[in-house]
Amino acid sequence: MPVAGSAQRTAPSAASLASAASGADGGLRPSADGGASDTSASSAGFPAAAAPLRASMPPPPVARSRPVDDNAERKRYRELEADWLSMLANWGSASTKRRTKIKKICRLGIPDSVRPDAWAALAGVDKLREPGRYEALVGSPEHPAIFEVIERDIHRCYPNHMMFATPGGEGQQNLRRVLRAYALYHPELGYCQGMGMIVGLLLMRMSPEDAFWLLVAILKFYIPGYHSVNLYELRVDASAFELALQKYLKPIARHMAKLDVSPLTYMTQWFLTLYTMALPWKTVLRVWDMFFCDGPKALLRVGMGILSAKKNYLFKHCTTASDAIGYLLEVPHEFDDADALLAICLKIKIKHDDMDKFREKAKRIHASLDESINKPAAQTG
Repeated sequence: MPVAGSAQRTAPSAASLASAASGADGGLRPSADGGASDTSASSAGFPAAAAPLRASMPPPPVARSRPVDDNAERKRYRELEADWLSMLANWGSASTKRRTKIKKICRLGIPDSVRPDAWAALAGVDKLREPGRYEALVGSPEHPAIFEVIERDIHRCYPNHMMFATPGGEGQQNLRRVLRAYALYHPELGYCQGMGMIVGLLLMRMSPEDAFWLLVAILKFYIPGYHSVNLYELRVDASAFELALQKYLKPIARHMAKLDVSPLTYMTQWFLTLYTMALPWKTVLRVWDMFFCDGPKALLRVGMGILSAKKNYLFKHCTTASDAIGYLLEVPHEFDDADALLAICLKIKIKHDDMDKFREKAKRIHASLDESINKPAAQTG
């Protein structure tokens, strides 16, 4: 969604569709440092030490650090902050009349001081809020079976982050409350792996109630169906992504096809967690800035940007499917330079009409597959 003007079931594991993307215990594979991290600064709540390199692969080339003019950076930050404060104060008109500017400054990065309010405004959270509803859900005596599935995943969410590192601590308690509240709010969906990583990031930036309503907006307006029982919309977008690769990044598409690597094997983890398990912390925040402005197209664009940026490594060092999948699930941390990655992403000029066509074609493909799967069952039934 662009700028905004219980069925008790077992939560589906991404591993059911992409076993290479799962850990040994059946959950989504944690990155080496427990999720999105800023290896250059411990102030984000993560350890400052960099994650160890994977022993099975040659070390990736280290990106050259760009010289930074601190005064210029501070000036740019204050200017962006002032722009956002002005727009948020008059969001009703700004969201319609200043659409081009909003898109531009989202890509520059939303200042952290206004990021929670900006995300909520972009997502249209105020249209969803119901006073007292969150408190009622948290205080509900209901205890559906899905709560046990949520409980098993609590400790997997950012275990190296100071907010969630203490078993039974306030961070884990808030994570549990928000996930349980959502399972009661939307019992048909309930809970799916990946949602905890999204909520965890939100809790690092805002109150539990604000995190709850922004989660509602994300799953309703931006990625509906991604976390459903059969991950239908995710499967459709994975097929659309493959069609986009074939048009915009043909050499990469051919290489991945030669290795027999379907986008679903790495996109499942990327998209279900909104890149929180694949990219460094600063870069994740910038991706989310773009996501709240541009919608799911931003996820596709970032995925193509990652493949484009790492194509030489993929061609040279990833000669098997396991090499490629393992590499893409733990993207090296030279992507700590968010500006560099997003510049690559934005150079890939994806036509809006093309993406619509790719999704429609992908839906026809999946409809045909579902029909062929269901027909024998109907005949035997």
